[in-house]
Amino acid sequence: MKWRTDIETAPKGVVATEERLISGQLRKVEVYVSVPVILATKCGRVVKSRWLPPDAGFRRPVGRWEGFQPYEDPVAWMPWPAHPEAN
Repeated sequence: MKWRTDIETAPKGVVATEERLISGQLRKVEVYVSVPVILATKCGRVVKSRWLPPDAGFRRPVGRWEGFQPYEDPVAWMPWPAHPEAN
């Protein structure tokens, strides 16, 4: 795998709809499904991370990468590898 320096192309996950049992009734709700990635920091570390979208309930007014401060961007990324026997 190669490092990619265009951080804007890193996968940030998707919003999916699923059914959940709420108060005894099946209801459709939107959930955020994150995608793990490998990120390189400006200080030389390599970390597993995922995008954390903005969420006022968690006191996160702006989105950020897990393990990074708001408005701090990694220097490079690569996709999280799949198991060699995965379908």
